Amino acid sequence: MRSDHLTPRGNSTRTNLLAAATRLFSERGFDGVSTRDIANAAGTTLPSISHHFGSKAGLYQAVLQRVSEEMEERFSAASAAALEIIANEESTRQQRLHGLEELLCEHARAILQSSSDWVSLITAEDRLPTEAAKPIEQVIGKHVIGPIVQLIASVTGASAADPEVKLQAATLLGSVLIFRTRRTATLRFLQWKELTPYRIEQVSEHLRREVQARFAGCLRSQFGAEHGARG
Repeated sequence: MRSDHLTPRGNSTRTNLLAAATRLFSERGFDGVSTRDIANAAGTTLPSISHHFGSKAGLYQAVLQRVSEEMEERFSAASAAALEIIANEESTRQQRLHGLEELLCEHARAILQSSSDWVSLITAEDRLPTEAAKPIEQVIGKHVIGPIVQLIASVTGASAADPEVKLQAATLLGSVLIFRTRRTATLRFLQWKELTPYRIEQVSEHLRREVQARFAGCLRSQFGAEHGARG
C-alpha cells in the first residue's frame, strides 16, 4: 500500500476509490470487480489505483483495513470497560454479567447500525479467507470475542478455555447476525419494514434478557453461597 504524502486532491481521490471499492467488493466479491469498474465508480482514472494502492489486491487490503479501524473505534470503549471489570478482583458476578450484557448489546448495535458492506465483506472473507482479513479478525478477537469469553467464564466460574464457554459465546454473538445475513426474510418474518433505531434497541433489549435468563442460575448460586457464609 502506498504511503506517499497526499495533496487534498490526492486524498479525495483515495477516499473516493476506497468508498467505491468497498461498495463493489461487497456486492460482487474480489474476483467479480475489475480495477476499471472501481475507477469508473470513483470518477477517476485507472492509473490512480496503482498510484495510491499499488494493485487491486492492495486496494482490497486497504478496504478491509479501513473496516477493521472503524470496528475498533466502535468496540474499543465497550471492550475496555469489560476488561476493567474482569481485572477487578472485587467485582461481583452481577457486575460481570452487566458488563457482558453491555458488550453484547454494543456488538448488536454495531452490526445492525453499520453499513451492510461490513457484513458482506466479512461474510465473503469467512467463506474464502485471505490474508487481507487478518486486521478484522484481530479486532473481533481482541475487542469482542476475547472479552465476551472471559466475562462468561468469570460469571460461570469456568475456564475461558472450556468448550462450553466458547459455545455460549458463539451462540450469543451469532444470534444477531441473522438480521444481516438473512435480513429480508427475517424482517418479513417479524413483520418489520426496516431496522429502525427503535427496532435495534428492541433486539438489544431481547439479547439482554436472554443473557440474564441464561446466567440467572450463576447469580443465584453466588447469592446462596454468600448468604450461607454470613449465616
